[in-house]
Amino acid sequence: MQLTTDALVYDLRARTAVYSNGGTIVSKKENNTLTSKRGLYMAGERAFLFSGSVLLKHPERIIESDTLRYETATGIARFFGPTTITQKDSSVVHCNEGWYDTRKDLARFGKGARLVSKGQEISGDSIRYDRKSGIGEAFGNVAIRDTTNDLLVLGDRAWYDEVRDKSIVTGRAQMVMLIGGDSLFLHGDSLVATKAGADTSAAGGGQEEARLIRAFHGVRFFKSDMQGACDSLAYAGADSMIHMFRSPVLWSGKDQITGDSIRIALKDGRAHRLFVVGNAFMASQSDSVHYDQVVGTTLTGYFDEDALRTVVAEGNSRTVYFAKETKDGVERIMGMNTAVCSRIDVAISNDTTGQAQVHTVSFITRPDAVLWPLSKAPKSEQMLPGFLWRDAERPKERSDIFGVRTD
Repeated sequence: MQLTTDALVYDLRARTAVYSNGGTIVSKKENNTLTSKRGLYMAGERAFLFSGSVLLKHPERIIESDTLRYETATGIARFFGPTTITQKDSSVVHCNEGWYDTRKDLARFGKGARLVSKGQEISGDSIRYDRKSGIGEAFGNVAIRDTTNDLLVLGDRAWYDEVRDKSIVTGRAQMVMLIGGDSLFLHGDSLVATKAGADTSAAGGGQEEARLIRAFHGVRFFKSDMQGACDSLAYAGADSMIHMFRSPVLWSGKDQITGDSIRIALKDGRAHRLFVVGNAFMASQSDSVHYDQVVGTTLTGYFDEDALRTVVAEGNSRTVYFAKETKDGVERIMGMNTAVCSRIDVAISNDTTGQAQVHTVSFITRPDAVLWPLSKAPKSEQMLPGFLWRDAERPKERSDIFGVRTD
């Protein structure tokens, strides 16, 4: 190693060398060049302590720091104060404390650690990073920002594979996604993000920057005008489609929608279409004991300004609808309408309180309908097969995605 500086003070007994007016150190063995305003060399420890505009250059990386300790025996650099590490592949690390093994390409960063790579920013209380394998781990107050797809994922712990462009977040994992100027907050026991096409199970695919986000177990999401729950969920950035699997349920206003699987298509950042396949069932509470219901093999919904406005049920469609009348200023149920036909169209509008509710029900293609006075409506006909009111699972506010309250 060779040190060049204007003035150097060397203590023969302590075996320390100090410069305070700028210096440059070149290591041919490590292929490093380091510059700083001040430096201290401890010969006994074979270590340097640099401060003031510290800059360490290597063909594979550039390290900029306020204070840096470098051990020549091990090749480990320790940082104290604001530090930035820029890799040859353009990935960047920011931290205020940590160490980097320049020979093994292993590192640990703390105090506001952030790793920026391939359109993603990972931050946490601390980050471990293996440069050779491309594996990084973040612990405590973890946040992953996908600037390309405008997504934010939060959690207690994250694992990131730079080579496969895959990340996993656990521990109160939460995804925040903008939809129509509003935020959707989603929780699952674990959240997995991959580049579409990089994983054989990825939906969509084809676009280099598109991502696939999957949530597993205990999935719930909350948006001011739409909530949902299921066992697993996938969001494919390639086609802007949300897929819900295993006992999915979706709430919009007063309506509850269930089926074997549910898909929500987004367009221009807004909810656009709803597709329910297999045992499609829509229900809303008419009063404390009666429920309006529509069933079909499939159900298609149409959104307007993020609100569900039209629903079309097809394939062996049936409905139970409780007709109301207002008398002396009091609204009450006066009868029950049942119908069977190949297609049922439901129009939804807001009531006087602003809540969405069924406005009209249209029966298409040879309906077989019966209107019963409520007093004579058969009890056996008031609930269609498969009806299950799941309002207890509904997230009423953002925090409920981690577990619906029982109070």
